[in-house]
Amino acid sequence: MEYLRDNLEQFGLGSLVDTLSARLAELPSQLGEWARSILLSAGGLAISAAGVVATLVTILTLTFFLLLNPERFVNLGLRLFAEPQRPRVRGLLAQSSGAVFGYITGNLLISLVCGVTTFIVLVVLGMPYPAALAVLVALLDLIPLVGATIGGALLVIVGLFVSPLIALILLVYVLIYQQVEGNVLQPMIYSRTVQLDPVLIFVAVLIGGLLFGIPGALLAIPVAEIIRIVVTDLVEHRSRLAQEEAETAALSPSSQPPA
Repeated sequence: MEYLRDNLEQFGLGSLVDTLSARLAELPSQLGEWARSILLSAGGLAISAAGVVATLVTILTLTFFLLLNPERFVNLGLRLFAEPQRPRVRGLLAQSSGAVFGYITGNLLISLVCGVTTFIVLVVLGMPYPAALAVLVALLDLIPLVGATIGGALLVIVGLFVSPLIALILLVYVLIYQQVEGNVLQPMIYSRTVQLDPVLIFVAVLIGGLLFGIPGALLAIPVAEIIRIVVTDLVEHRSRLAQEEAETAALSPSSQPPA
């Protein structure tokens, strides 16, 4: 280093060697700081992913027990209403439970398809831990609108640690699968259970996610469907009452023309 410095001094560049030496001396500490930052970021990402998985498992477990004996919960809810209103409320609860059950089973079916296809692709590509990655992607796919994108991004990032070619193949797979899921699977399954406009679904998921995080995003669509069922029933009920009042008024003696 001294020999290089003496030679560069002849051209007035001796300070360049001093600067380079100082930078090289600081390099180990900077590498340590970078490694520490990367580990902290990875740890935070792992904790967030674990929180998402725990939330998904909790919601699915509670839903399973609720759907295991729905009649019991329906009867408990009917006690809050007067006897004349109970048949109508029972009908609303039946429609709501059917919509929720259909949405949850449909969502689970789509996630199962996602997990199985992802597992097959990962095995064919020779990716490490294909089963664990497929399960994680399937769980993330349960999150409406953004879950499939998050899971696909995770696959591509993991693929980059294997090889750029693997990451590119995974990116192509993710894009193709998202098109199939969004344009074929979801309309085919959800159209039988959820009668919501796509814009309303987006707004519901956005509001649910902003207010309650991951659980709010997961429950936003069934809650919005229940609200739609209740509002539709109220509108139809008031329309029937208005029609009955009009028919009664038309048949009343006071409305008859004098002889």
